[in-house]
Amino acid sequence: MHIQYVTITAKPGREEAVGAALTALAEATRAHEPRTRTYELYATPEPGVFGIWEVYEDKEAHEAHRTSAHFQAAFPALMEDLAGRPDVVVLTPKSV
Repeated sequence: MHIQYVTITAKPGREEAVGAALTALAEATRAHEPRTRTYELYATPEPGVFGIWEVYEDKEAHEAHRTSAHFQAAFPALMEDLAGRPDVVVLTPKSV
């Protein structure tokens, strides 16, 4: 299993455009990636900051997401509207 939490910050004035682009990406991911178990977009208390909770069956499923047509179409334009690079935290499941 591959799990990650991604924090994305929009440039000032681009919050709405980034939110719309991320929503469309989340919808396409859920519709076209059967090995993606969870792909949920969240608003944070801080304006213009979004979080994405991503759970994939394995690393190959994550790579399939990154190389998918919908990701490749959305990502370059989205990057222009971000205040910086996305912050990605990869999580490892642990038994308690």
